[in-house]
Amino acid sequence: MKTVVIQGLGFVGLAMATVVANAVDAKGNPLYNVIGVDLPMNQARIDQINLGNLPFKNEDETFPVQLKKAVLEYKNLLASTDENWYKKADIVVVDIQLDIKKRSLGNAKDCYLEKDAFIKAIHTLGKHIKQDCLVLVETTVAPGFSRKVVKPALDKEFMERGIDVVANPPRIAHSYERVMPGKEYLASIRSYPRTFSGFDKISAEMAREFLENVLEVDKFPLREEKSTETSELAKVMENSYRAVNIALVNEWTLLAEKMEVNIFDVIEGIKKRKTHNNMLYPGLGVGGYCLTKDTLLAYWSGINFYDENLDLPMTIKGININDTMPWHTYDLIKEKFHEDKFKTILLGVSYREDVGDTRYAPAEKLYTKLDNDGLDVVVHDPYVDEWPELPDANFIHQITDLKEYDCVVLGVKHNIYLNLTADQLIQATKPQTLIVDANNILDDEKILALLKSGRDVVGVGKGHIARMKRELV
Repeated sequence: MKTVVIQGLGFVGLAMATVVANAVDAKGNPLYNVIGVDLPMNQARIDQINLGNLPFKNEDETFPVQLKKAVLEYKNLLASTDENWYKKADIVVVDIQLDIKKRSLGNAKDCYLEKDAFIKAIHTLGKHIKQDCLVLVETTVAPGFSRKVVKPALDKEFMERGIDVVANPPRIAHSYERVMPGKEYLASIRSYPRTFSGFDKISAEMAREFLENVLEVDKFPLREEKSTETSELAKVMENSYRAVNIALVNEWTLLAEKMEVNIFDVIEGIKKRKTHNNMLYPGLGVGGYCLTKDTLLAYWSGINFYDENLDLPMTIKGININDTMPWHTYDLIKEKFHEDKFKTILLGVSYREDVGDTRYAPAEKLYTKLDNDGLDVVVHDPYVDEWPELPDANFIHQITDLKEYDCVVLGVKHNIYLNLTADQLIQATKPQTLIVDANNILDDEKILALLKSGRDVVGVGKGHIARMKRELV
């Protein structure tokens, strides 16, 4: 059995380790020994993994089952903080976070790349790995990183070890994941189309063999690109396309509201045209680890690797629109209450429906804006018990009685909120409560019932509610 070392046991790294450890041959025998290596500061995480326990909150019921199977049944998955395991590796999968941070919202160009930890991790590999070990970069990187950062770092360490990098160059490949947090988290790694590229022919062949062994390539064939630059650019452009799609709709949402038009009706009509059926929807804002920042990796790459005048104006503008969209919900609230003191409950704080992931959640921006006004804000989310980004946020666990709140914001399309009936909302709230539908959670029938009951309703993209109110007078 070959040994695969996963460098980094975060959200993606541990999922990848679990998928690789559960890859079996035709007789049902594991194909690989898998070692997950993380930093000493994450020892508690390491200990849990080695007990067969998933250390993260998770909605995929198969994840803890397959992790436990690998650790306790196959006994081919081990987590450690010991860098010496890299010496045993035939393949290293790099899942070290490479983050790019914005200093302020609405000015995405004012950003910086937190690259030091990633580069240090690559140097660590170069000090330990066998010269014929494949280094497969799975981290979403700035386009050009494999050639301009990963290879020079490995070359440097190889040469210091006396390895001739001309005769024995480091084996480097890139293959990006498309993980989707939620009930099919592992499936989004194993059972989803995958693109890869190798730095040279040997690296590409090694990467193909590995990926064919661990992924369902019979149903989801691999796509091989001609260079690592191509696959690196593909990942960030893929997410940038989606982000700009949302930004376009967010921009037009503001016009639709002024026109007293329901933007969701507009979009449904447009989507009937096959060439436009991938149009996305507006909401509280864009969150998650990818759509909020991947464009900036390309922007950083353009400036630092290729052409200092490269601007990417459309995609940067899209990021700025999406980043500031939560402030539109804030404006909808303040139009009703102005400078008055009022109590708000925010229903939903994760970045997408039916998951507990709060990274870059738009709800954080709305909460912070209201909190900075000195207002009383309480939150509820069935998937989130504590909010790492806002540890002081006050959570409630039941939403059957919301009568002490003046404003109820429906922020995330969790099923629990979608399934609320108009009667339940009326019973839970007091008359004159402002209900803000920030994510198309209420249909017109529910909205009408709420208005008739004396509640006020506004919604992102739902300008037609103004007409509904006039018709009731």
